[in-house]
Amino acid sequence: MLTGNYLHDYPKVTRIEIIGKERDLVRYGCEDVRVSLQDDGRTLKVFYGWDSEDEAALVELVKKRIAEDGPTTRVTIDELSNL
Repeated sequence: MLTGNYLHDYPKVTRIEIIGKERDLVRYGCEDVRVSLQDDGRTLKVFYGWDSEDEAALVELVKKRIAEDGPTTRVTIDELSNL
């Protein structure tokens, strides 16, 4: 099993579904889908719709927040929405 920050691209994927006993999440029209397996294989993260400019803006925001608040800083959803 691959663990750590392994990231895999799925360039053809346009729909994401999370299914438990029902469809908990459905997103259509997705682009740039990537999956990351983290925390020794205990966490699966799905990223979509982020291009390189978004990623660069996020990196700069996190660097700024770490400089202001230290390494345990958190970035809010509102801050991400404003990228």
